[in-house]
Amino acid sequence: LIFAGGKNEYGRLIGKADRLMTIPDENPIKPHDVAKTIFDHFGVVNTQFTTLEGRPMWIYDKEAKNILI
Repeated sequence: LIFAGGKNEYGRLIGKADRLMTIPDENPIKPHDVAKTIFDHFGVVNTQFTTLEGRPMWIYDKEAKNILI
């Protein structure tokens, strides 16, 4: 996955994988972490919305982390 442009650092690598690059050895990144990183980058603060049935939904979990910080 590549993030480019904006305030991102050039050439930054995040995490470490095994020899075949198939399994993360440290700092595994999940899809909700990527979502939080993208929304933080664009300054989106409110990541909660309401479904048509009136139920609250969140775009990502509260445990999500910004992977570029």
